[in-house]
Amino acid sequence: LLIAYIPIAGIFWIIKDFLVLNDSFSTFIADFSIISFWIEGKRTVWFMSYIAIMYLCFPMIFSLLKGDRISCGIKAIVFLSLLCTLLLLMHYGGYTFYVNTEVALWRVLPFVVGVYLGAMIFNKWELYISPFIIVILGIVLKMVYIVLTINGNTILPARLVSCFWAVSLAYLFSCIFERIKNQRLLNVNNMLSVMTLELYLLHVCIRSLLRDFNIPTHNVFVFVGYVAVSLLLSLLCIKIKRRYECSR
Repeated sequence: LLIAYIPIAGIFWIIKDFLVLNDSFSTFIADFSIISFWIEGKRTVWFMSYIAIMYLCFPMIFSLLKGDRISCGIKAIVFLSLLCTLLLLMHYGGYTFYVNTEVALWRVLPFVVGVYLGAMIFNKWELYISPFIIVILGIVLKMVYIVLTINGNTILPARLVSCFWAVSLAYLFSCIFERIKNQRLLNVNNMLSVMTLELYLLHVCIRSLLRDFNIPTHNVFVFVGYVAVSLLLSLLCIKIKRRYECSR
């Protein structure tokens, strides 16, 4: 994480805090360390802080899901239910900490689902119906949310829906790619998989700077342009990283 984050985010925050916003060194430190996300809700690179915390929590979560297939499934359901209840209470309570960080807090749900599916694969259990229940849940939640939104009802949190909808799509696409025999398409997918972190960082950083200069990022040509630049710079970052690894 740090190999990608330090050079990309370092350059970004130097430009943004010192050159664009003319802020102090303490602001730069708070932004670069991503402390500002948890305190002030600055979301530009929030994902890096979140995923670092999740990586550290992974051994604990994985150990909680130890046991046979049935007990593992029950513990995962109980854990997800308690977590979801806590998030809903915070959501409807409107707490400041939640408002600032909800974009990260709700992502804990799909992370736990991923750990559960990982435990199933690690223990070589037959998948049976569990993943399909998750897929169906995601699809149903999305359909209910769409219907409620059309009718002007916003009682169902969008983050809750997007979490399980994203997991559903991820599982469905993984099943599709598993059956694809087109080597060129698989090579492209493998290439993109290698640089997802760099691509994410460059994408959000470039988009943020464009907005600071009042460039309309919603414009289709601007969007295609900065995505293309992000992709090219990501490829460059990967090449530099590989050369560094080879030199060692």
